[in-house]
Amino acid sequence: MHKYRHDLESFLYVYVYTAAGYDPTNKIFRPIKQWQLDSLVAIGQAKFWFLADDEENAAVFSSAHEEFKPLLKPGTFLMRLVFLFRALERKMDKIKDVKSNARYLGSAEDVEAKICKAERKRDEMVTYTIDNYCEDRITMARKPLSARDLREGFIELLRTL
Repeated sequence: MHKYRHDLESFLYVYVYTAAGYDPTNKIFRPIKQWQLDSLVAIGQAKFWFLADDEENAAVFSSAHEEFKPLLKPGTFLMRLVFLFRALERKMDKIKDVKSNARYLGSAEDVEAKICKAERKRDEMVTYTIDNYCEDRITMARKPLSARDLREGFIELLRTL
């Protein structure tokens, strides 16, 4: 099932690729060598490690152009998105653990319920909600981002091009 978070994840990777690979001086995109792989499965694994491992994350951003370095500081919109998707990947690990426990330890009862609960929590991390003021908000890793924040983050990215 296609979910809002899939669209936001696509935006994340466009943002990461721009921050890590775009050279505004020469107006070219340099490839991110960690993601230049032969299969989509391998690229997916590389992106998982980009989110899961600080050293891999730093390696991807290591050749970022000087003009893009401010986007990589803690608390920026880009870093909040990376943090959010890191947390989502960790929730997926919990789902995998539930399945493994059932397989290896034989505790199949409640497995579906536990998986559904974990998936629901994961979905709630990135979704639209309506607050008391009827304003669309995007919930991000305990700190809500408004739709305005998302627009401003995107405009910030476009201005740097």
